[in-house]
Amino acid sequence: MKSHAWILLTLYILCGSPSIAGEFPSAGEIDRARPGKVLRVMPLLGGAFGSARAYRALYRSTDFTGKPTVISGAFFIPSGSAPDAGRDIVAWAHPTTGVNDKCAPTVRDEAGTAIPGLEEMLNRGWAVAATDYEGLGTPGIHPYLSGASEARSIADSLTALAELMHGKVSGRYAVWGHSQGGHAALFADQYSSETRPAFHLVGVAAAAPPTDLAAVLESNRSRGVGADLEAMTIWSWTRAYKLPLEPLVNRSRLPAINRVASDCLQSVADYIQLLDDQKKLGNFLEMDPDRDPSWRKVMDENSPQPGKLRAPMFISQDLDDEIVPASITTKFVKQVCASGGVVRYYEIEDSSHIEVARDTAREAIAWIANRFEGKPPPNDCAAR
Repeated sequence: MKSHAWILLTLYILCGSPSIAGEFPSAGEIDRARPGKVLRVMPLLGGAFGSARAYRALYRSTDFTGKPTVISGAFFIPSGSAPDAGRDIVAWAHPTTGVNDKCAPTVRDEAGTAIPGLEEMLNRGWAVAATDYEGLGTPGIHPYLSGASEARSIADSLTALAELMHGKVSGRYAVWGHSQGGHAALFADQYSSETRPAFHLVGVAAAAPPTDLAAVLESNRSRGVGADLEAMTIWSWTRAYKLPLEPLVNRSRLPAINRVASDCLQSVADYIQLLDDQKKLGNFLEMDPDRDPSWRKVMDENSPQPGKLRAPMFISQDLDDEIVPASITTKFVKQVCASGGVVRYYEIEDSSHIEVARDTAREAIAWIANRFEGKPPPNDCAAR
C-alpha cells in the first residue's frame, strides 16, 4: 500500500473539509453535532491501495447509554470521479482487537491491510467505511459485543463517509464483518430501520459471527484464547453494564483479568503477550455467568434475534472453528431460515477462526456485488 494521503488531504481541506485533528472535540461541539457528523479528519496511518484516498476521522455517534459520543474510523474512497448515481458503500466491521483504547485498528499502520478484500472492493468502485467501534480509539468504555452500540457505530460511519465524499453516494450499502464484526453486521441489520432510514441495506456478509453469546462463551470457557475473550467480556461488561463481579469471579484473579483486558489481538507480538498473560488467568470463574440472571439478560439482549433480521445474508463458517463453533452458527442459520430469512451459508474446512474472513472474502465480495446489481440472492434455506 502506498499513500498520497498528505497531498490528497490538503486538496480535500481546500475543498472545504472539517478541520484536521488537533484538540479533541469539546462536549459542546459533540452535543451540537448531528449523528454521523465528521468532527476531525486526518491521514490514515498506512494509507490505502494505489491512488485511493484514506482518512482517519472522528465522527459523532450515540453511545450504548443513548448519549452523544465520538467514534473514530477509517474511510477509503476510490480514485477518480464517482459515477452519476454515486458510489455504493461497504461498511467493514472488524473482529475483536481488544477492549482497550489502544487496540483501535486506526491507531496502527495496518488498518487497511487488515480488511479482507479491501483492494478488490476499491477496484470495484465501492467506498469503504471501517468503524473502530465505541470506546476504541476514543475516550470511554468499549462495550464489547454490545449489539446496539455496534449498530450505531456502523450506521453513523455511513453518514460520515457520505460527508467525506461530498454526498456522492448511491444510498445503498452492505455490511461485511468478521467475528465480533460479524456480530456487529447482524445487529446493523437488526437496527437498520431505526438507525439508517436514508440508506438502503442490500445485504449482510458475516464470517464466523458469535450469535448465541451464552453458548459461545460456554464453549470457550477456560480454553485457549476463548478464556481471554471471556475475561475481556467480563472486564467490559462490569464497567459498561455495571454487572456484579461477585460471586462470579475469583477476586484473586482480578489483576490477571485486568492485564488481559489491556492486551490487543492484532499482531504476532500481541498474541505472544496475550498467551503469556493468559497463563496467569487460571480458573478465574467461580460460577458460569449465564447462571446469574443479570449476566444472562445482557447475553440474551446482545444475541441477534433471527426474527428481526430482514436483509439477505452471506454467512461463512469454518467447520473446525475453535472460537465460534460451527454447530452454534448452523443452529442460528436454521433459526433465520425458519423466520423466513434468506441465507447463503458457506461452509469451509481447513481454515480457522482467525483466517475464515480472508479465506472467504472473494466469495463474500462477489455475493455483495450481486446485491448491488439487484440480482436475486441465493438461498440455502431449503436445504436446512
